Amino acid sequence: KKAVEFSPNNPVAHECYSNFLTAQGRFEEGIAEIRRAEALDPVSPRAILMTAWTLYQARRFDDAVAKARKAVAMQDNFPQGSLHLGNALIHIGNLDEAVSVLRQSAEGWGRSGLPRYILAFARAAQGNQDAVQKILQRMLALESESYIKPYFIAMAYVAAGEHDKAFEYFQKAIDERNEWLLWFGTDPKLDPIRNDPRYLQILRQTNNPI
Repeated sequence: KKAVEFSPNNPVAHECYSNFLTAQGRFEEGIAEIRRAEALDPVSPRAILMTAWTLYQARRFDDAVAKARKAVAMQDNFPQGSLHLGNALIHIGNLDEAVSVLRQSAEGWGRSGLPRYILAFARAAQGNQDAVQKILQRMLALESESYIKPYFIAMAYVAAGEHDKAFEYFQKAIDERNEWLLWFGTDPKLDPIRNDPRYLQILRQTNNPI
């Protein structure tokens, strides 16, 4: 709030405040802030993608897809754009396209676990558990060679339906104070574990007001 007060035309200030609001389930307020950020930087594909991400958290999946498509059209060879597009496409049932663009994102992003865990969810939605396991094993192999955020591995385990392992890696994410835990209360991909007492325990551990 101080940042917005001091610099009301700074899009990053509005983006950060939007993240704060959205991650607490205050979706209408969060969307208003991220739209303000986008309006202040309308030619930035990244600003548009952050709007797509916020709409995704609010479960406005069709709107998230439309925003992501707009950003992808603005820049060629854009792994971040492919990531957000594929992420939202999963939730409107466009699974083949989701897999295609998420593969592109994974190739463009190198060793990152981020596009890979989202690809695991797309494959799981297709019912292809063999593909999910291959993605997971690839992430574990990369983890043995270099650093991969444990949050991303935990999410891949959620996609695979291996919840005990998922919570083991979520705890590792807590231990390193990983920033992705911000979204633990709202991310739609965590619906399969929301009734697990360990899920509520993590919300308490991270002081999440949800």
